[in-house]
Amino acid sequence: MIPRLFIPPPSPLSSFISASGTLVVVFICIIVFSVILSLIIVAAIYIFCEFIFWHMIERRQGDVEEGQRLRTRPDNINHHHHDEMYQVSVQNNLRILAMLERIIRAIEGGTERREHERLQQALERMPPPMSYGIQETEARFSSECSICLEEYVTGDWCQEFPVCSHIYHSNCIDNWLKKNLSCPICRNCILDE
Repeated sequence: MIPRLFIPPPSPLSSFISASGTLVVVFICIIVFSVILSLIIVAAIYIFCEFIFWHMIERRQGDVEEGQRLRTRPDNINHHHHDEMYQVSVQNNLRILAMLERIIRAIEGGTERREHERLQQALERMPPPMSYGIQETEARFSSECSICLEEYVTGDWCQEFPVCSHIYHSNCIDNWLKKNLSCPICRNCILDE
């Protein structure tokens, strides 16, 4: 009979160390496998993108070379005739631009003339200036000019707006009428009278 050797049961600490070691080895294997798989995926994406990118560059270069070849190939086109046509078209364009400029100047001149005429009509309808401080006019005045917002002083030259009877400094209303033909307060037009 063969003697049996007595093997003591494993201690809980050795079981724990053995299981932990196995888990560490498995965990390291998983990490290494993940890194290798990630590198393979990145390499595949890189190769795919580079293939497409280089294919696009080659196609674009081919298009450019084709365009250059088409521009430089000899044709049956008479280049002298082409240059003449270009010069004629440039001259026609310049004539058209000159005509448009004349039309615009004529329109602007007509508009300026009409505005000047309207201003003259407005100024003709304004009553003559009166001096502030005369007893009978002082009651009709407000305390200040609504355009410059300065108070009236005795001796100031003022004018009454004929449509609505509002009163302003003479210089103020003359300058106002150059820009607007209406009363600054009530917006009644002087030409509507």
